Amino acid sequence: MDEDDDEDEKVYMYPIDMHPDERDGYREAVCASKATEWERQQYESVVGSKRKTWELSCPNGMGIEPPSPYEIKNKYFKMEYKYMEAYVNQQREKWKTYDCTIMSDGWTGPTRLSIINFMVYSKGSTVFFKSVDALNNSKHHKHIYKLLKNVIKEVRVDNVVQIVTDNGSVFMKARKVLMKKFNLYWTSCAAHCINLMFEDIGKIPNIADVIHNGRKITNFIYNYGWLLAEIRKYYGGDIV
Repeated sequence: MDEDDDEDEKVYMYPIDMHPDERDGYREAVCASKATEWERQQYESVVGSKRKTWELSCPNGMGIEPPSPYEIKNKYFKMEYKYMEAYVNQQREKWKTYDCTIMSDGWTGPTRLSIINFMVYSKGSTVFFKSVDALNNSKHHKHIYKLLKNVIKEVRVDNVVQIVTDNGSVFMKARKVLMKKFNLYWTSCAAHCINLMFEDIGKIPNIADVIHNGRKITNFIYNYGWLLAEIRKYYGGDIV
């Protein structure tokens, strides 16, 4: 018997009544059992680690499983919809008592998609009313007039006392037509007024040169990672 056989005899404790020819099969069974136990321990370690991570990320919800995608899509979405519907209906009752202001906000995305959002404000609460795709008609004052007229009717004419829009020429033309039909106030958006003021200031030659040079410097800095890192280190953050 060689040295490897001696080590096997020392490592494995064979039953007393086991025949020597059965020892090879016994050793293979023991090895397989140890491998299975090792895999089980590894699995428990991974599962335990995931469970610990979940508990750390959700300390107030330990033991609570998150909802499935199906539950979010069906059960909880419908619950949230009913809740928001009840909230909007509650706000509608305020409109009857305290009146309201209709606010519009236009937005154009990088794909030239044009959207106009309508919100209703009353007594400290703002409700998103609806969103309209105005891609083909955003520059026609007659279309804007029809949109505003429909929103006023949906909110109810008796509840509306003011409309707030930007200062675009399309809205200004729609304003003249709308004011002849409805008795209400029309207010220009203050933020849009300030933006237009700064745009006009930026067109002054001396100021335009400063803005142009500042953009060139900023673009140069942000095009080089090492330079941007040094600037952030020196200033304690981004420069813009």
